[in-house]
Amino acid sequence: MTVTTLILSLLCIFECICVPAIFLHIRLWVVVLLYIIAVLGYFFVLWRKKQLPEMRKEQSDCKTIEKDNGWLKWKCACILLIGFQLLLVVFYTHIDDDDAWYLGTASAAYETGEMFVYSPYTGEPIPLSDGGDYVLSPLPMLWAVLGKVFFVHPTIIAHTIVPIFVLLGAYCVYYMLGKRLFHTTKSAWLFVFFLCLLNIFGYHSTRTTGVFLLFRSWQGKAIFCTVLVPLLFYYFLGICKAQKEYKEDLKGMYLTMGAGCLVSFSAVSLMPLLLGAMALTVAVMKKELRLPVVMCGAMIPNVILILIYVLAL
Repeated sequence: MTVTTLILSLLCIFECICVPAIFLHIRLWVVVLLYIIAVLGYFFVLWRKKQLPEMRKEQSDCKTIEKDNGWLKWKCACILLIGFQLLLVVFYTHIDDDDAWYLGTASAAYETGEMFVYSPYTGEPIPLSDGGDYVLSPLPMLWAVLGKVFFVHPTIIAHTIVPIFVLLGAYCVYYMLGKRLFHTTKSAWLFVFFLCLLNIFGYHSTRTTGVFLLFRSWQGKAIFCTVLVPLLFYYFLGICKAQKEYKEDLKGMYLTMGAGCLVSFSAVSLMPLLLGAMALTVAVMKKELRLPVVMCGAMIPNVILILIYVLAL
């Protein structure tokens, strides 16, 4: 198991715990307790099966890339640019209008212990249906839970801590994608360098990837478009290139779809369309139906959440 699949698994576990708890009106401290128990149990199972994340694969890759010429200077350039972006997201806080809902909801849950019970705008009690699709993709509740676990207010977590991990995670995914696309370390770092420039100089619109990554990385839709979509494409490329050994990529695809269900309802509705296009491509490329059908099985959580949204909210 890699670190990427571990993080995706933790997000999926939280989605499975939090959504039923919201509908059952379970208090936040119970969700915190259940999540801690589930995470500890998950790590225990991984430990028993000897599947905890290891660095052996990354180290072996490093041994094979020493022959590549010219990649070290591009790696240093990327580190400098990523460091500059880290300074932006940590020391220059961007206040977005969506703070009134995202962080208002997280702060209300953190202070009252109730999830989607009080309006983040007025503080008055609201019906669950007023929570809209955020009830089914409760990423703000994760910030509230982490606040309870680490004794840090969710506003600080969202605006100062989360952007660091989202930014680093995004560029790790971009590097992985570059290696899979171009096969050499130098090309992968050139790919990351190009994306760094696009993100830094990408404020020609409020809807670019750079804006989401540098200004709104604590929002679920930002994680969706800057991390999960490239990650899904990474696993798709692995399935396309593999002959038989694609189980890990298929597993990552399932976990990515599940994590998308947590971060944003936009991911719930849009990622099945992307996955369907990928499955159709695999069907034409490999001239078989079993693998595309298995790929489409990753849509099941999305379909369930869409049905709940249509029928219950």
